[in-house]
Amino acid sequence: MKDPLIVESTNDLNKLKEQTSKKLNITLNATSNEDTFSSVENIFLGGALGGQMTKTLIEIAERQLVDKYKK
Repeated sequence: MKDPLIVESTNDLNKLKEQTSKKLNITLNATSNEDTFSSVENIFLGGALGGQMTKTLIEIAERQLVDKYKK
């Protein structure tokens, strides 16, 4: 994962990654998934994982916007 824009969010983003991978039944290896999956499988699994994480982050941001402008 690239460095986050907000450094303090690193742990939370890692937790989100773990939760999302469990939800999608993707086993994450602490060092690398190269031994577990083929390169093609890594591409598809990584895309699914990243896509779901993005969806979750957008949902969080939308909730924050609604709360902010609800006043």
